Amino acid sequence: MQPLQKALAACSIKLIIRNGLINQVSNRQYMSAPALSWNLRADKLPQPGQQVLVYVPAAWQQITVAAFKIPTTAGAKHMFVAPDRNGVNRYIKGVTHWMPLPEPPADKS
Repeated sequence: MQPLQKALAACSIKLIIRNGLINQVSNRQYMSAPALSWNLRADKLPQPGQQVLVYVPAAWQQITVAAFKIPTTAGAKHMFVAPDRNGVNRYIKGVTHWMPLPEPPADKS
C-alpha cells in the first residue's frame, strides 16, 4: 500500500460523493453500511410485497419507491406498483432495475 493510500485509510472522516452531493461520514459508518446495488429486473425480482427503489429511465421521476406485486394474468409485464396521491396503487411501466431500500437512520432525532 502506498503512503498516500495508508494515510487516507487511517482518516476517521471521509467525503463521499453521490449524485453530485458531498456527504461527510466516518470510516466506521461507511464501512458498516451494507453495499446496495441495482438489480436488473430481468435477472432477479424482489419478494412479493417488498418495497424497493425502482429505476424507470423513461419517466420524469426516474427513481421512486414501489412495491413488487406478483402478476395475476399471464404475460403481464407491470409488476411494480406505487400509490398515487389518492392512495390508489398504480402500475409503474418501464422498470428496468430495482434495489432494496436502505436501512433507516440509526439516529432518529
